Amino acid sequence: MKAGDLMEIELITVTGADDKTDIDWMVELSDQYSKLEWGILVSHTGTGLPRFPGHEWQRLLLNRWQTSQLRLCTHICGRWVREICAGDWHSFMLQNGALAALSERLQLNFHALTHRLEDKFFEVAASNQETYDWSLIFQQDGLNEELSVRARQAGLDVELLFDKSGGTGQLPSGWPAQPPAVFCGYAGGLSADNLTEQLDLISQQATGSIWIDVETHVRTADGSSLDRSLVERFIETASRYGKQA
Repeated sequence: MKAGDLMEIELITVTGADDKTDIDWMVELSDQYSKLEWGILVSHTGTGLPRFPGHEWQRLLLNRWQTSQLRLCTHICGRWVREICAGDWHSFMLQNGALAALSERLQLNFHALTHRLEDKFFEVAASNQETYDWSLIFQQDGLNEELSVRARQAGLDVELLFDKSGGTGQLPSGWPAQPPAVFCGYAGGLSADNLTEQLDLISQQATGSIWIDVETHVRTADGSSLDRSLVERFIETASRYGKQA
């Protein structure tokens, strides 16, 4: 199979915009690349730290959303993931309700820690999906795959992110196969330098529409902020992939 014959990159997700990220730049890139999505990390204890924007920055971002092409995905970490799995969305929505409401998708980051879904999760998640029309992304990290199976069996709108790196930026030994008719993402170790090679490998496993997600390898050397040039190179490479020169 030729690279790109069957696989189609539907979304290019750049994760980790924070207080140091210029929102005007984000808007300009989103206007230029319709497939660009911004993954906004939220954590009960991380707000305001690198990769986890503070509330004022979030407010400014949401104000710009009203008049821009910004596509947002809320990536939920830590305590809020555990509470949501138990069916308790209160604290997460209290702190992030506006961001979540404008996001097309919500991602549950399990970070290679075993989680469980309580019965209440399914009821509340279904109600929220009906209200906000978002899909739920389940991180496939080698420990929690059963959660997405149960969620899909319960009728929830579920997407899968293959990511065993847990945000550490490590490439996997191999990419998993995409289940038929399931929208899937691939992440972990992708960078502007290795993207074409890795997409060739992913295309051997992917059978339809996918998204790719980058985080660690588009940051500055000290990890303190997104590196504009690396982000732009990554997006441009992904946008060109599979197209005839």
